[in-house]
Amino acid sequence: MPNEVRSTHGKKTIEVRLRFFTDDLAQQDGHIVPKHCWSIGGASMPVNEDHGIESRQTVLFNSIAAILPAIEELFSANGIQDPPWTDREEVLRRPRVNRRNGAPMRRLRDMGTPHR
Repeated sequence: MPNEVRSTHGKKTIEVRLRFFTDDLAQQDGHIVPKHCWSIGGASMPVNEDHGIESRQTVLFNSIAAILPAIEELFSANGIQDPPWTDREEVLRRPRVNRRNGAPMRRLRDMGTPHR
């Protein structure tokens, strides 16, 4: 594993933003059609000094299926590495504890399927 550094709250996660285009859906200029968008848009990452992310690059995608490759391109451009599956499984098995009160935390997979 690479060197660890201290990070502040709100900067520990790596954020990816997806934006979907809505132009030319409404007939009048300056109007939108609520809850409607094209399946094309752009993926970007905001600057995060703690992770060394400085790029303001936007990667365009032209379908829902092209979102994952756009995110992978952003990760690659910013040097972000996804740990191997063996490491991921070890992390998922670790017991999680609430830092405020020390109580064990339940995982989503332990909560069962919600009733509808």
